[in-house]
Amino acid sequence: MLDWASDAWTWFTAASSWAWFTAPFQGQSWWDIINSPVVGAGVGILLAQRVGQVAKERIDAEEAKQEAERQENLFDDTATVEPVVAREIVSDAERADRFRRGSTSIRKLKMYIDAVADRVKDGRTKRKYDNIGRKDYRVITSALEADGGLRQPVFKVFMSAFEDWRSYSNGQSVVPQELASRLERMAGEYQITEHRPKSWTPKSKPTTTAQVAEATPS
Repeated sequence: MLDWASDAWTWFTAASSWAWFTAPFQGQSWWDIINSPVVGAGVGILLAQRVGQVAKERIDAEEAKQEAERQENLFDDTATVEPVVAREIVSDAERADRFRRGSTSIRKLKMYIDAVADRVKDGRTKRKYDNIGRKDYRVITSALEADGGLRQPVFKVFMSAFEDWRSYSNGQSVVPQELASRLERMAGEYQITEHRPKSWTPKSKPTTTAQVAEATPS
């Protein structure tokens, strides 16, 4: 076995292309080379690298395990919370009644906003309001507030009402009892009479339709 290795080494060192590598070992036997400090140092380096690699693999595996456990715990926590935030379950009759109350009240509030727009003492401003679509009443409400037709506190409660109703206007979701009651109270407070809302004069520089659309939340 050693004779074969020695012959192979002799052939290897004879190749000119490997001269740069074999020069330090010229004249030495195969056995001497194996036990030389250079080979021993090389083996030591390889072992150290492998030990470091194994240690890193273990750390990576442990971190991956901890992350998996964290995600699992998060999922469990979310599942535990679900019953608390579950949708309110009501009878069909109650569902229909809440929607009726809410939709009736919101229609009255829209009529009040239209009355404010109709009682402005300026033909040009009134024509501007006539050209504003009524698909989203937040647009005309914002225009009235910007021109001085609605005071800030009143503007805020109307904008809140129109915004909150958007999620329930199609009748697919159950209207919260609190929202239905709040809209009813508002409709009772803001009723159209001969003197309410009052006629009003817009600011010296009324806003344009484009400015109102820009300022209205989407």
